[in-house]
Amino acid sequence: MDTLEQSKQTKSSATKILDQTDLVRRLSKYGDVRIGGSYFTDLMSDADIDVSVAAKDPRGAALGFLNDIINDRVCEKYQYGDFEKFPRENRPKDHIVVLILQYDKRRWEIEVWFSKEHDKEQLSLEERLNSLPSETKRQIIERKCARAKSGQSKHELSSFDIYKDYIHG
Repeated sequence: MDTLEQSKQTKSSATKILDQTDLVRRLSKYGDVRIGGSYFTDLMSDADIDVSVAAKDPRGAALGFLNDIINDRVCEKYQYGDFEKFPRENRPKDHIVVLILQYDKRRWEIEVWFSKEHDKEQLSLEERLNSLPSETKRQIIERKCARAKSGQSKHELSSFDIYKDYIHG
C-alpha cells in the first residue's frame, strides 16, 4: 500500500474514533472545539489526533473534561499536563489532556489542548499546509513515514520541522 493510501486509511480510523467517542460533542460544552493538525491538513501518518479547545477557563475546562471522560470510561488511559504552572520548552503554556486507546491494532493518542484562544500561528500554518498540492502532501507523508520506520522520534524530528521544508514565507 502506498503512503497516500495509508494516510487516507489512518484518517478514516481517526474519523471513526472521533465518532465512536463522540469527542467533539463532549468537548463542546467546555468551549470552541477545533480538530487540527495532520487530520485537518490530510497529512496523517501517525496514530494521533490534535484537538484544541478555546475556553474562558482553560484549567477548569481541562479538569472538567478529564473528570467526565474518565467517569464515562471512554479510553483506557488518560494523561493531564499543566504547562501553565509548569512550563515546558516548545510547548504552549496551556493545559493538555491526552486520551490513549487501542483501535485497529494501533495505539492512538488524542491530544486535547485547552487555551484561552486558538493559536493563530498554528491556524495559519495548517491553512497553508491544507492548500498544498497533493504531490507535495505525498512527499511530506513519505518523510513522516520514513521517520517512523527509522525509529526516529517526533522529538528528534518534529512534524513541524518536516513541514518547514515545504512551506515558504
